[in-house]
Parts: sequence; structure tokens; C-alpha cells
Amino acid sequence: MIGYDGFKHRKGSKIHACVDEGSMPLSIAFGAGDEHDSKRFDELLDGLGEAPKELYADTDGSKALEE
Repeated sequence: MIGYDGFKHRKGSKIHACVDEGSMPLSIAFGAGDEHDSKRFDELLDGLGEAPKELYADTDGSKALEE
């Protein structure tokens, strides 16, 4: 079952977004609630059109990811 959360016993979904420094959305992707967040990472980056100079992903914003 796609989108089924076995722990909560209900269907769900996630919204993933790339935003700029002003929190304006640049790229948005939707996924199933039980799907790992990394499954939508490439889709979000492809939606940007060009590679960002800095990228903060699933962090508290204190450090950038490095290539």
C-alpha cells in the first residue's frame, strides 16, 4: 500500500520543498508518508534548474553539506 503509515494506521503524504534564504519555495515534491525523505532529494534538485552554491538539508541550518 503506497502512502500507508503502519504505525498510525492511516494514509499519509509528505511535502518536500527547496526554499531560498527568504523561505520562498523554489522546488516542491510530494511523496508517500511511509517513503524515506531521500527518495525525493534528486527530484527537488532537478526542479531547481541549476546546482545551488550552498545546500542545507535536514539540518538545523548550522552547517552546509559539502560535495
